[in-house]
Amino acid sequence: MPNFATFTKTLQGLALDNKLAFAGSVLDLTNLAAGSGIWPEGTDASTLTALVAEQTRAAVGEPVARGDGSFEVHGVLSNIGLAAGFDWQECGVFAHDPDLGEILYMVTHVVDPMQADYIPAEGGNNLVEMDFTFLMRSAAGVQVRAVLEDTLVIATKRDVENHARFARLTALTGGVAGALDSIPWGECKAKELAVVETSPGVLTFYRFDKDSLADEAVPEVITPDSAEANPGRWVLARPETALAVLGATSAATAGAYMLRDSAGRAKVAAPLADDDIARKADINAATPAGTVAFFARSSSPEGWLKCNGAAVGRATYAGLFAAIGTSFGVGDGSTTFKLPDLRGEFVRGWDDGRGADSGRVFGSAQADAFRAHNHNPQIYAHWEGGPGGWSLDRDNQSSNWQGISSSTVGGVETRPRNMALLACIKY
Repeated sequence: MPNFATFTKTLQGLALDNKLAFAGSVLDLTNLAAGSGIWPEGTDASTLTALVAEQTRAAVGEPVARGDGSFEVHGVLSNIGLAAGFDWQECGVFAHDPDLGEILYMVTHVVDPMQADYIPAEGGNNLVEMDFTFLMRSAAGVQVRAVLEDTLVIATKRDVENHARFARLTALTGGVAGALDSIPWGECKAKELAVVETSPGVLTFYRFDKDSLADEAVPEVITPDSAEANPGRWVLARPETALAVLGATSAATAGAYMLRDSAGRAKVAAPLADDDIARKADINAATPAGTVAFFARSSSPEGWLKCNGAAVGRATYAGLFAAIGTSFGVGDGSTTFKLPDLRGEFVRGWDDGRGADSGRVFGSAQADAFRAHNHNPQIYAHWEGGPGGWSLDRDNQSSNWQGISSSTVGGVETRPRNMALLACIKY
């Protein structure tokens, strides 16, 4: 690895330190970058906002606090995906600024450009993975962490050593776990984890115990290939399936956590615990097609249609058509059906044989009405003649009587207090 000068924190990096220290936030490192740019003499590294000639990027390993305010950061530089080789002249560390996005946090260059390492292009036997480590300090009190981008994550030698294991995938569709015995004993590593596809979609996990002398006749033990009696056995670590490979088409069962179908979709077992993954069928069952709900918005949410009496496609909304059929209208009689129209309507529970609203057909509309009643006011009066005209007569009820009438008051309907919300139906 080339001899790099001490990292210089950029002006953007210093500003970010002050910002994070004031807010009490965490410094998020996002990427390491390698470039081929040769800096002109007198270059002020603090003013740079990018490498002079960036060529590739590397994943940032999780920073390790050293207890003195500094952090040890490591990564691995690889030529995977590199189209053209380059001389590694400069290196940059990028971080996330909450206002600016990703910035060049600090940067360095090789002391002697003639001593730069050459990173070849990918291809042939030229596979390069260079593990490197550097120390850094952030603003006082600011913690540092790595934000890993899935497409850039590469396990380093340090990662392997820290976890004291490595994974070996033996892809044997329809194979047997005994295929592990074909691995030479000398290639087996302590605590190595082996994953074997023992049947389509079923993975079995074995861990190598370098000190085991267990009898290989035991089903849970496999002896690796060896010309002499060496200690060390593959021991069954997890018999059930943890994750199936792409191509499995059956749904997961109680003994399998997750499978994937040929399109890469995850298939999980029926949920049992409160924090299990819910399947689409479980979500649909919680709010089945045909459910009517009111929303405090003017447009229908995803998965719902307005209850506006519209004719919609039977094939397009097959689940809803199976639930409500033509109860609210046949549409064109062949390819469409109608939604209930609840615009401006109050909803009444279907009588369903109770007798409180007898004779009602499910889904039918009902006009407004008053319960039958009468008003029969009478005033008894008699004719006194002359200017007096008619006068009330409370005693002589056999006298002539006159009817009275009142003027019309009120609006165009009888209604309770109410609020307008949007009625929608789940499809």
